[in-house]
Amino acid sequence: ALTGAEALLRWNDESAGSVDTAAIVATAERTGLIVPLGRWILAETIRQAVCLRDAGVLGDGMTVSVNISCHQLQSDDFVPDLVAMLDGSGLPPGSITVELTESAVMSDLFQARRRLRELEAYGIPLSIDDFGTGHSSLAYLRDLPVKELKLDRLFVADIGLDPVADVILRGVIDIAMGLGLQ
Repeated sequence: ALTGAEALLRWNDESAGSVDTAAIVATAERTGLIVPLGRWILAETIRQAVCLRDAGVLGDGMTVSVNISCHQLQSDDFVPDLVAMLDGSGLPPGSITVELTESAVMSDLFQARRRLRELEAYGIPLSIDDFGTGHSSLAYLRDLPVKELKLDRLFVADIGLDPVADVILRGVIDIAMGLGLQ
């Protein structure tokens, strides 16, 4: 059953074809455009989520996940902007899940903790994306208002093929379930 969706950035250039998403993000970060680009992505994600809800595709309890860069998270305008966008759209705050990579959280843990608690207070869920590939500190799972872990594909690619991969995957799932995470 469909449980949610994820907003993904894609760019197809007429002459160059599909442009690598990592290259788009790296260029936006290098040029300082990542925050306005991220704001546009949030606005577009919310607009699409409203369309999905109105079409009956996005039901109650379903969320649309959107990746947030560490630069966005560090911006003082990030939480107020997101809250204003959600309020203006009529979507409940729990309809959008903010996804962060471990490295984004760890780049400034103090700032991240503060921002994530602001999001939590508003009812916006948090997901750690590509869990297990960055700093992988289990301590921050206790300290941050995380609701979901998304395991990196490296952990799931060899399920059933590599007994070590199976043990690691089972262990991470057991930890997540023990902490009440999805």
